Amino acid sequence: MSLQGNLADPAIKQVEMDSYAFFSKLYPRRFCEKVCEEETDYIRWLLATNPNTPAPILDRLASEDVVSLLERLAEHPRIRQATLARLATHDNPRVRAAVAENPHIDKKTMWRLTHDMHPDVRLRLAEGYFLPIAILQILAEDDNPYVQNRARKTLSRLSQPFNVALSVGCC
Repeated sequence: MSLQGNLADPAIKQVEMDSYAFFSKLYPRRFCEKVCEEETDYIRWLLATNPNTPAPILDRLASEDVVSLLERLAEHPRIRQATLARLATHDNPRVRAAVAENPHIDKKTMWRLTHDMHPDVRLRLAEGYFLPIAILQILAEDDNPYVQNRARKTLSRLSQPFNVALSVGCC
């Protein structure tokens, strides 16, 4: 697989150079640079939303500082816990809130997000059925009434027995 990656990189670079040379003759330079930048952003977004994107690529994309891209990465099912932990310390609360919804976060990150200063982060964390009961109980005593209410609802639903009703046939 690494051999294909090595062969693909020069080929991709050549296609990019050829297309840039072609379009630069037709359009002003600033326009071409803007189009190339938009295409690159779109490709990054596609990688961040593709469930089959490997973790090393996700880790590399997490070094970008585009909030919408980081949100998608934080929601990704294959992202590494170390990357999630790093995103949980991001300045933007939208990124931290997206991390809070990921069921693959480790307990240390959960505890950090439990005490996040932004209520939206704690609210989205309180919606998680994957959280330990102890964290939900802390969130049920939160200063914010919305966080309290959501954590209590989650605790209530977790304590209810799981009933499955099967219907056989129809008249």
